[in-house]
Amino acid sequence: MVLVAGAAAVTFGVLAGFYRFLTADLRRATREIRLGAAARGWRYRSIAGSFRIESATWTMMSSGSGEGERRWAAELNMRFPGLGGETDLAIVPRDGKSLFTAAVPAGVEAGIARFSGTLAGAARFLREAHEVPSGVAEFDAAYEVRVRGDGLAPVDAALAGRILDRPADAVAVHSMIAWRDPFGFHCNARLAGPPEWAIVDWLVEVGEECAGRLPAAVSGAAPTGLVDRVVGWFLRG
Repeated sequence: MVLVAGAAAVTFGVLAGFYRFLTADLRRATREIRLGAAARGWRYRSIAGSFRIESATWTMMSSGSGEGERRWAAELNMRFPGLGGETDLAIVPRDGKSLFTAAVPAGVEAGIARFSGTLAGAARFLREAHEVPSGVAEFDAAYEVRVRGDGLAPVDAALAGRILDRPADAVAVHSMIAWRDPFGFHCNARLAGPPEWAIVDWLVEVGEECAGRLPAAVSGAAPTGLVDRVVGWFLRG
């Protein structure tokens, strides 16, 4: 029994040491994010392998890429709750299958609205939005910027440059996506691996500049459908 117990203890110790070795970079990155957030006066919380950061105007949550998604491994999801309104703008990657080529017919929206006013607004946006290029060829080749109605273009040449100018020594950013809906303005980064402080800092800079360029929100009915209530509960964390 003593030999068995000793062998088990040695095996456990080896496995624990191996685990700590494999996760050293992840633990170091998590610590840098926690300390960086504290230095900026933001609230940091660890939640079941992910994290949530809160400032006075936005929240940010990390997550995995989801089942079946192999193009990126993790996501940073940034939201400005105070900037919510009808869906009137979106920045989406050009990946060969644009959402705007399969717009929902107007007559279908009433049915969608019965279980989600947010999805009904998104369907209307897909049908009515028009493209507003930034004027930066590299950015416009990689991203599609769409707005509904007249207003300030959400991406100018300076912002396009900042979106493209990602930290060179951090985890690679596969792409970014941003949009407004009744829950706020969202600015999300899709990453090749676990997030690092340099990427958090970059997304905050990009997200805050995007938010500062938004046209005034058009208020719509509060989202009250079943899907909206579930999404709202999740976003509140």
